[in-house]
Formats: sequence, C-alpha cells, structure tokens
Amino acid sequence: MAFFDDLSKKITDASTKTIQKGKDLTDVARLNSQISAEENRINTLYGMIGKQYMELHREDAEDAFAGLVASVAEAEQNIAACRAKITELRAVPHCPNCGAELVKGAAFCGICGTP
Repeated sequence: MAFFDDLSKKITDASTKTIQKGKDLTDVARLNSQISAEENRINTLYGMIGKQYMELHREDAEDAFAGLVASVAEAEQNIAACRAKITELRAVPHCPNCGAELVKGAAFCGICGTP
C-alpha cells in the first residue's frame, strides 16, 4: 500500500505544481498587460506635455527644445500647404468674405450669407 500512497502523493504534488504554474503564468500575463497599459498612458502624457509646451513656448522655446519646436512648426506648415493643395485640387469655391467652402452652385454663403 505504501507504493500507491507514494504514487498518489507524487501525482497530487505534480498536479498542485502544475496548477500553481498555470496561476503564475496567468498572473504574469495580467501584470504584463498592466505594464503595457501604464506605458501607453505615459506615452499619451508625454504627448500632452509636448503639446502644451509647444502651445506655451512656440516663440520662446529653451535651447534644448528649439530644434524640436522648429521641426513641429515646419511640419505644421507642410500640413497647411498640403491642405491648401487639396482644396485647390477639389476646385471648391470659397466665400470671398469668410473663406468658408461653398456648395457648388450656391447663391449665398451658408456661413455668413454673403452673395
């Protein structure tokens, strides 16, 4: 009987260890997910910090940030130029008074009412 008792104990111990390893792996996956979520949160906050800095110091950035601020300003100018080109390619008329896009064939501006 001792043989079967030892075998039963070994099987129980192995099952317990397997269950614990499964729980540990689940905990590791959960913690990795939390870490990833916090890293994404940090990156979002970094972006918000950068945007606020840009808004506050566009003209008077510290030397350490001057190159980055200039790069952002350049990118904004490129975006504006691309949008202007898109507008030009669409051949959409604009209101001479407020600059809003007009519906083709409209007699009046839908924003300011200019004929």
